[in-house]
Amino acid sequence: MDELEAIRLRAKARRRKAEAQGGWSPGSEADLAERITGTGTFADMTGSGIAKAVPFGDEIASAANAPFRAAREWWQGDGFDVGRAYDRNMQVEAELQRRREERSPIASTVGTVAGGLGASAPLVKGGVSLLQGARPTLPSLMGRGAAEGAAYGAAYGAGEGRGLEDRAKNAGWGAAIGAGTGAATGALARIGAGRVTDDAIPSVEQLQAAKNAAYDATDALGIRYKPDTYRNLVVDIVSDARSKNLNPQRHPRAASLIDDMIKEARSGTAPTLRQLDEFRQIVYRDIGPDSADQFFGNRIVSKIDDFIDNARLGDALTGDPTTAGDAVKHARELNRRYRNAQTVHTAMEKAERRAMANNSGGNVENKVRQNLANLLDRPATARFFNDAEKKALEKVIRGTRGQNAARSLGNWAKGFGGHSFAGGSVAAALMTGNPLPLAGAAVPYMAGSGLKAVSRGIGSANERIAEALIAGGKMPMPALDPTRKAIVDLLTRGGAQTLPGYTGQ
Repeated sequence: MDELEAIRLRAKARRRKAEAQGGWSPGSEADLAERITGTGTFADMTGSGIAKAVPFGDEIASAANAPFRAAREWWQGDGFDVGRAYDRNMQVEAELQRRREERSPIASTVGTVAGGLGASAPLVKGGVSLLQGARPTLPSLMGRGAAEGAAYGAAYGAGEGRGLEDRAKNAGWGAAIGAGTGAATGALARIGAGRVTDDAIPSVEQLQAAKNAAYDATDALGIRYKPDTYRNLVVDIVSDARSKNLNPQRHPRAASLIDDMIKEARSGTAPTLRQLDEFRQIVYRDIGPDSADQFFGNRIVSKIDDFIDNARLGDALTGDPTTAGDAVKHARELNRRYRNAQTVHTAMEKAERRAMANNSGGNVENKVRQNLANLLDRPATARFFNDAEKKALEKVIRGTRGQNAARSLGNWAKGFGGHSFAGGSVAAALMTGNPLPLAGAAVPYMAGSGLKAVSRGIGSANERIAEALIAGGKMPMPALDPTRKAIVDLLTRGGAQTLPGYTGQ
């Protein structure tokens, strides 16, 4: 015990001697710490990362170390004071961080950002990120990025302050800067996002197989309607046509089809569900939308649909006719998708071939727009697309504002604008004898090619969305790919952590 007391007394004497020479100061303790850790670039980078890895990181570290420091100071005869130990830890850490930033501003910033990103990475990996459910649309990415940036900026800002007022001010400023950073990175992430992969679009061959399987399923129901039931359907169609003034001279196609049904009914035909639906398709095929017979063709189709949907158990020789409606509607819808997908695919293939033949593929965007416009301009093809599909095709045909702006600027740069700039560059080189202006002659052409590529990329993405909608039956909702999301997360958190400090300076 006497030996321990002697050690304490010697430590107390050393402390009093130091105080007599100037007292305790954060600078002197920081000098001692740097003799241990060093003052090189690597030390400044790693020291910053540890000190500022998370919001309130220096406070947490100072508080955790305070009891041990208080015990050491008590041993040295200075009394056990945890609050004083915490304050001194904070002062030393602030002095060390100031020195790091002065000596190695870039390295200390890198260390700070890396530490912060590493500390928050488990949260993001665990799904604690507003970008987790973001859709690749500009409002979604900007809004979620701004909210996440504001949250991180406020947390880091509050952690850098001293006192409630200072912390509140820093938190507000950090939230504002973080929100701006997150919104900007979200907007940048939208470029090229929202594509639909080929895997999301059933091929024409797959749709054909699905359509055939659906019609085979209707056959498997084994439904064959009674001759009397079918005869009642034909009588209903004839009566309706006469009441609407069907005239064989003005409406020859509709009159011819109705005559075929009359002959079948008189012969005692008992059609199957598949045969009745195939006759419906013949009506659609032979009576086009631009025909005078269209009115009667639509009424014949409607009568057949009502007959199939409302048939009762006693209306069929075999099978359950009450199951026919849903089965045949499913088959028809798959058939519609198959036909439409085939039509659009063929139109795009033709556009690409024409562009390659005319201009080495450089005008493919124009050709695609023209061919798809022809599909909607022709009633014979347009009638098979629903409203959502027509809207998607219209978007491809008209283009988006950003796409059209890039396209126009690209055309200008590769056309008149580029030629004028190139001519001016050549003239400047000839007049001055300096060949350097010639180097800039190609800039407009390069920029034009880049802008045209951007336009084509947006157009291609919209084409894939339209194809996916037509083939799949519903608007695809692609998610933000993991790589792009990770980059946005890193930029948002890094900017929210670092930028407020620079703007404050």
